[in-house]
Amino acid sequence: DKSYILEDFSEEESDIVYKVNICGQYVIFYILVEFQSRVDYRMPMRLLFYIVELWRERLKNTSKKDIRNKNFKLPAVVPMVLYNGKNKWTASRNFKDILGSNELFDENIIDFRYILFDV
Repeated sequence: DKSYILEDFSEEESDIVYKVNICGQYVIFYILVEFQSRVDYRMPMRLLFYIVELWRERLKNTSKKDIRNKNFKLPAVVPMVLYNGKNKWTASRNFKDILGSNELFDENIIDFRYILFDV
């Protein structure tokens, strides 16, 4: 019931965020699905902003006592792009690929890979 479209991308259509419970365990994670009809080279950056907004929302709605607990964890976010455009998807799927000189820092920089469904 939440839209995480950011002001920077207000020209884009609203996205859907799913919150699910898996295998009967109380594990919260979000599947972030981005619907695309054209290649967007900003996609890794957009997804990062959405992920951070999900976490900010979670922190905003969690008591400070719970956040300070050593067992508190942010939910996992699984970013996915559903692409139905005519051209081949050529945007980078790894976040670090859009960072300059990323090879100098190896695993010490933020990185994630999104799942692409090219339909």
